Amino acid sequence: MGLTIHHSSVSLPMSATRYMGGLVGMVNCPVNIYNCYTDCYLTGASLGGLIGGAGGRARINLQNFYTAGYGLAENRAAGWVVFEENVSPLKNATNGYSAMSLELTGDSDTEEADRRIYTTAYDCVNATRAYYLPLVNTTDCRNSQVEAISYEVLTGIEALERLQAPFALGTSGQTYPYNLMDQGLSTYSFPKLGELDHYGDWSAKFEEGALVYFEKDQDGHLRFEGGNISVDNIRADDTILDYADRVRIRGDGYALAYLAEKSDDWKAVVKLGNNTATLTNQNRVTVTTQSGQTYYLYRLPADMLNNDSNVQTGTFYQQLSVRENDQTRYYYFNPNFASCFGSSLEGRPSVLHLRSPRHLYALSRLYPQYRGLLAAASAVWQDLDLSYGRYDWEEYYGQSFLSQEPIGSETDPYFITYDGRNHVIEGLDIKSSANQVGLFGKVSTSGSIRNLVLIGESTGETAHTVAHMEKDSRPIADGVKTVNMGALVGWNQGNLSNCAVTGYRMGLSAYNGATVNMGGLVGRNDGGTVSACSAATSFSRLPTRACCWAERQR
Repeated sequence: MGLTIHHSSVSLPMSATRYMGGLVGMVNCPVNIYNCYTDCYLTGASLGGLIGGAGGRARINLQNFYTAGYGLAENRAAGWVVFEENVSPLKNATNGYSAMSLELTGDSDTEEADRRIYTTAYDCVNATRAYYLPLVNTTDCRNSQVEAISYEVLTGIEALERLQAPFALGTSGQTYPYNLMDQGLSTYSFPKLGELDHYGDWSAKFEEGALVYFEKDQDGHLRFEGGNISVDNIRADDTILDYADRVRIRGDGYALAYLAEKSDDWKAVVKLGNNTATLTNQNRVTVTTQSGQTYYLYRLPADMLNNDSNVQTGTFYQQLSVRENDQTRYYYFNPNFASCFGSSLEGRPSVLHLRSPRHLYALSRLYPQYRGLLAAASAVWQDLDLSYGRYDWEEYYGQSFLSQEPIGSETDPYFITYDGRNHVIEGLDIKSSANQVGLFGKVSTSGSIRNLVLIGESTGETAHTVAHMEKDSRPIADGVKTVNMGALVGWNQGNLSNCAVTGYRMGLSAYNGATVNMGGLVGRNDGGTVSACSAATSFSRLPTRACCWAERQR
């Protein structure tokens, strides 16, 4: 009897009191592992990237495999397999590598001489195209055919000359970093198995010239993430803070990041869709960390990032080409949302992050194009308060902002989750000639809006408006249409919970015979659920000939 594992992966934080392995804790039988990887956070007395412990009857064969991630052991750790030194169960290791970061804890009852970190394993009978990233204070495999490989080689094209198919560079397939340590990871840095998407976190160096997402808060502080780094000079948002003290982003975008300042004659030509631009030192902003390290960010033009004609049918990500020093490199991202990096045109995110008004405005404009690319399990998270009046639209969007259309319509209803995460949207005017008017036009039965506050009026300011406006600015004609209008949702069939609206004026003009369902929170609630919600709005511009009412919330 034996164990075979193939075409599998594990990417989890895991802990065990004794044996901890990415794939298997302890084995004492023949094992065959092929076309597999692990990228985990492992903790245990004895841990291995693939197998945490192997007995004398184990005979292990590895082929087309790799390990990445982090391990913290009390006694022994290995990039691949841990076993006693008087046995040699690792028989074959073919076409694989270890890129794990391994450490020993400070507390252990084991003699210090018996505490070891093995780069891969104690020994291997046969090794072909087997590599590891060197670590500090480690013990190498006794078989010298298991070779050390530098970070620069393993992250470059040369790695594919050493590792054979099915390996491909990380940019050739989908990567889903967890960023549990806030590393700014985006695309997997090393070769990956082309048939498996990569999940998890890995130890990586800053990528010079990488595409990064940046933002500036109301106090002028800058943060950015991407290129395997996250630099945050903006204090963490805390919804417990007083409303006036919360973080609000006044500008954001994407840039190329460097450690060294470029010369005055430096330039890089970037192309996104049909737009081409040349970056120079005039596009530069600097970010200095608390430790004194300075990064130089060269901003992509706002009119390039926010050009809706660059959106390609059937793809969520867009390709950015960068031509620098007679070489071209490519990145995949969606410029309309925060830290929205991909590995190819084919991928799509499970969560969209909104951190500035620019992102929410893009969701309203582009939702019809993106709706078919999102799964029912997808979600939109609002990570910060969004203040439309404090955002510098001219500099970071390329033109002034007037009003926003609803998100979702009668033909393309909003069908996924929007989680405001207890944040506020303030200073937004919503105006549309559509039949369903609100921040969300129509929410379907699978849609959900929760934990969100809309504020139309701040202290001493004029209230903002939710309004139906015919395209010719005329009132709604007799009997022509039915309009459903609410500040949060025009027509709701989904689930609304823990939401509030305050300070908005609701307005439209209509002739006798037109039907208008109007409510401060929801215009028409058709089988949907509304719980723990409230609204305080005013109604205006309603001629006596109009037939208007607010339908009862059920």
